[in-house]
Order: sequence, then C-alpha cells, then structure tokens
Amino acid sequence: MFLFVILGRVIADDYVHIFAQEWPGSVCRAEKCSQEYMLNYDGLRWNIHGLWPNLVKPTYCQQIQECRQEEFNPELISAKTQKEIDVAWVGLYSDTYTFRKHEWEKHGTCYVGAFDQDTYFDIVYQLSDYYNFYTILAEAGILPDEERYLTDAILKQAFARFPKAEIHYSCEKVNDKFLLGQLKLCFDDDLELRSCKCQTPTANPLVSCGNVFYYPPL
Repeated sequence: MFLFVILGRVIADDYVHIFAQEWPGSVCRAEKCSQEYMLNYDGLRWNIHGLWPNLVKPTYCQQIQECRQEEFNPELISAKTQKEIDVAWVGLYSDTYTFRKHEWEKHGTCYVGAFDQDTYFDIVYQLSDYYNFYTILAEAGILPDEERYLTDAILKQAFARFPKAEIHYSCEKVNDKFLLGQLKLCFDDDLELRSCKCQTPTANPLVSCGNVFYYPPL
C-alpha cells in the first residue's frame, strides 16, 4: 500500500487526482524526441506526465488549474529530487524545463498535499516509483513487443492486483496502428486509489484506443 501522510493539512473539498504516465516507445514514434530532453531516462519506467487535481462535484469532476501565483523555480528543488525526476520526469520531445514549469504552474499549484515545489515533485516521483507501470506490466507478462497486440481486457488484468485501480489509457496512431501512449490512475486526497468517475457512474472514460493496440519497444 502506498502510504502518504500530510501533516497539518486542512481540506475543505474532495479531490480526485489524475496521475498520468506516458510510454516513450510510443510517444517518440509520434513526436520527434531528443536525447537532449531525455536527460537520465533509463527505459525501465514510463515517463511521468503529471498529477492533475480535480474537484469532485455532485455530478462531475472539475479540473482546477493555476490555483496560486508561484513561478516554477528549479533552484527550489533539492538535489535528491532533481536526481529522481531527471530519470522519471523528462521532456522527451520538448524542453524539460518548460515541461516541468507547465506542470507545476498549471497543476502543482493546485495540489493541496504539496507545500512547496520540492515536495510536489518528490511526491509525484514516489508515486511513479510505487506504481511503476513498466514493472506492473512486466510482472503480468507484458513487455514491449513490436508484434504482440493487447486488448482492453489484457491491459486491465495486468492491474488486477490493485483492487481499486481504474485505469484509463490513450494511444498514439502511427502508420495505422494504435500504440499505447499514456496510462492514467486516479487517487483521493491521501493518494489512495479511487475511481476516476466522481459521482457519475456513466461518466465518459478519459481516453480510449482501438480494439487492439501495441506496446512497442523503445
């Protein structure tokens, strides 16, 4: 179980936090990735896209953004956290500084569990380390493969060991093939897994792919 304790926090609202990671093996076939932006990415994990807070309303989720004016400042990130995110949270096809700046200012400033930038980036890294999608899929016998196709049922079965996990995913379409590009999980205020659907059982899924899709190697 991923345990995270926030001391001294007062929460007036209920949140659903969408946590997204992207697979470079697919994304870099659709976009022109650059080694300059890959930094120390090691290929043994998916790349973090972000942690996006949403307010839970009676019938829908409301995305919130830019909740306070605090510019991204990499000098406020500790050497420990910097080392972590240089492996797991890189730009791929865009400038890494600009990518992290966007994620902090748009989403990080709305995350009530982070009192500062270093805490936010460290928390998201720890979440990605615990829910390492590459490892979860590998342990279910799913490794990057040019030829093997996947289905919705196969992908969801890989996450069956997390009873509350409700995965949503999207694909990149390259040469008429759907390539698994992004996976999302949802968490509550305490970063415990929860449904992504708020209070509406019939809410539309966040994303979808074709009937079959592929998980290509890097």
